[in-house]
Amino acid sequence: MTDDHTNIQQIIRQHAHDVRNSINNLDLQTVLLEDLGTDPEVAETLKEMRAEFTQLEVTVKALQSKFAEPQPGTPTADDLTQFKDPQTTPMGGCAEVEARGTRPSAQPRDAADASSITAP
Repeated sequence: MTDDHTNIQQIIRQHAHDVRNSINNLDLQTVLLEDLGTDPEVAETLKEMRAEFTQLEVTVKALQSKFAEPQPGTPTADDLTQFKDPQTTPMGGCAEVEARGTRPSAQPRDAADASSITAP
């Protein structure tokens, strides 16, 4: 990965983090306004705002995960290329389990598919 690419990823991660903080702050403020017991029309507007904040949070989180730093213990693309040759992978098993004596770390199942991000 080039330095420019790495710098761009860091900038995107930082801005996504900042945007998520702002979204959470706005969402918290709407909760506080709801707690004041406003009239039904205002309460409905606040509810709609919270739904929009939730959707923004999901979208920004998906973008952020697309540029997330690899977690410790997660194999990189270079690590995985060694398994392309069928002679290096034991039949019915994972070479990493036998080589290191541990299971490879699993990817989270609830991660959003960043390729499905669309603008509203």
